[in-house]
Amino acid sequence: MLVYRPAVTDDLDAMLALLHRSAQRHVLPGLSPQGQAHYLAQLDRPVLADKLADRQRFGFELAWCAGQLAGLAAVRWPAHVYYLFVDDPFQRQGVARQLWQRLQASAPDARLWRVNAAPGAVVAYQRLGFVATGPEQQLQGIRYVPMQCQRAGPDLADGLA
Repeated sequence: MLVYRPAVTDDLDAMLALLHRSAQRHVLPGLSPQGQAHYLAQLDRPVLADKLADRQRFGFELAWCAGQLAGLAAVRWPAHVYYLFVDDPFQRQGVARQLWQRLQASAPDARLWRVNAAPGAVVAYQRLGFVATGPEQQLQGIRYVPMQCQRAGPDLADGLA
């Protein structure tokens, strides 16, 4: 049974393990050496610990199953999906959708959500309602597709993300 909850400091080791495992399998193979170095620097323990502690800029949601971290999502306020990773054994079971819904609930006034999706994750984000807003791009060696998801109502996040 999956349990969803906000992340706390004690979750840091499990979060790092999931992020590194997912990066090795799904993100790093598509990046240049420069992109790999930049991406891994963002997964450094002090960097992630700072983000987890900075509740004014970031919010984290986790999915746990029998003591194992199954998924992790993060928002950079006001409405940018910063992380959305589901461990391989738990993929295609609705975990990403539940985490995405929890992110949305954490920012009920946000109408326009954005994500810089890894090329291999575009289809998954499309299933969550995101659409590409431009072609694949590259920044500091990291390839991504800019995407957004519009929720009903006035766009309070436009220009802030």
